[in-house]
Amino acid sequence: MTFSLAVYSPETKQIGLAQASCGLFTGTTCPIVCPSGRFIGTIQAFVNRSIKSDILQILALSGSVQSLDAELKANDPFYEHRQIAIIGFDGQAFGHTGKNASPVAGHLLGENFVVAGNMLTEISCLDAMVDDFVNNESASLGERLLSALEAGKDAGGQSAEGRRLRERAACVLVYDEAGACHLNLRVDMSTDAIKALRELWSAYSVYDRFMEVCEKSPESLVSLDEQDKMVPHAPSIFQEADESSN
Repeated sequence: MTFSLAVYSPETKQIGLAQASCGLFTGTTCPIVCPSGRFIGTIQAFVNRSIKSDILQILALSGSVQSLDAELKANDPFYEHRQIAIIGFDGQAFGHTGKNASPVAGHLLGENFVVAGNMLTEISCLDAMVDDFVNNESASLGERLLSALEAGKDAGGQSAEGRRLRERAACVLVYDEAGACHLNLRVDMSTDAIKALRELWSAYSVYDRFMEVCEKSPESLVSLDEQDKMVPHAPSIFQEADESSN
């Protein structure tokens, strides 16, 4: 009940993950981020949160995704119910879609990416996500990941029992090679999480520019009142403004 894209960007030297789900709290439940910043990915479908530690330990010891399949299969009796997608900073990717993950499920491995989805309306949703990401190379990594989620949704998204499913949770994560988090936008519960994530991105994009001013020329930062007017979809910074609107 989740579709995801994990990528490595040689241009920005960053790894990123975008995913959306009809489940809740996806940004907590599914992502796997190596503390060193070397790998990022997701476990989805019938999620086994306890094997996140196993995955991180395997990656820490081997430094490679190549041994994941055999070791996880040996230790997880329900491995064929899981879906896993991992990308590393050297572009090496791992994908697993168990035969019991869902009726319409699959993954694609390509140069510097792995895309995976289950409980999909059409498996072509994955191709739509990849095409959108590849054709949007002039945008920032965060924008490309979010746009790919939108493309997956527009291509059909998720369905079950002949009924279209909502995307109720979504997230976009971006990390650099040192393990520093550059982006962590999450919507844990919404009637349209991808739309809500786009609104967060719109506000974040403006706020990110404020942060750049704080870093490089803090004396030039505009007043709180001016900041308030510039940030879309955000509640007012002034409490009385929110009270007067009720």
